[in-house]
Amino acid sequence: DSKQEGSNGEDRNKCCPICNMTFSSPAVATSHYLGKTHAKNMKQQAPKAEETVPPQKHPAAPPTSTASSKEENKDITDPDKFCSLCHATFNNPLMAKQHYVGKKHRKQETKHKLMAHYGRTPDAPASSFM
Repeated sequence: DSKQEGSNGEDRNKCCPICNMTFSSPAVATSHYLGKTHAKNMKQQAPKAEETVPPQKHPAAPPTSTASSKEENKDITDPDKFCSLCHATFNNPLMAKQHYVGKKHRKQETKHKLMAHYGRTPDAPASSFM
């Protein structure tokens, strides 16, 4: 009963045939299904279904520019939503945790430490050092 099968009988926790992705754990699968990439691919696969969806009963009010910028700043400073070192965004805290123990993040940390040790900022071009 823990297996959720897709329409073609495949285990949803192992792969997503729509996005052509395989998953290492059910948590990663869940994160994928809740994410932007899967939603985008679903829309591309079924554009006709999108047209038949009834309009919302309670339309959302458009966000004000100050509210959206405050929300953006909150996301950037929240380590569960954004890694400022790698410029990576996360859909949930589990994705963030996996990122912080991952190879890409450790490589960026090492690069950042070396740059600081040699007195350069990571964004400065190499020619400016000489």
